[in-house]
Amino acid sequence: MQSPLESAFNAARFDNYISCDNPSVANDLSDSTSNPETILIEKERCQQISRAYSLLSEEAKQLIEIILNCPSEILDLIGSPKTKKIHKGRIYHMLCKQWGEKTPARKLIKEMHDFVKEF
Repeated sequence: MQSPLESAFNAARFDNYISCDNPSVANDLSDSTSNPETILIEKERCQQISRAYSLLSEEAKQLIEIILNCPSEILDLIGSPKTKKIHKGRIYHMLCKQWGEKTPARKLIKEMHDFVKEF
């Protein structure tokens, strides 16, 4: 056990403290994954996405599965040539071509747009 003098001496040493002037040190010490509030927010967000996904039509769910699990050749067809991001206009044209009608494709694209916009 330390004497009161040794405890006071250790408390007075500047190298026992974290500098407030260096925010990177404080950021390294705060782990956001172990923060209970962050965990709760992420859990609630996952539940919201699950609920919203369950309300989607079967066609929309199939389209999501196709986009997430398709080969790179399909992604090249529905993606923007420059950014390689999914482009809803290209999906719309692909669906119109496949189904031969614009109305169901338009409804599906709107449903998918609303789902993605929600999150």
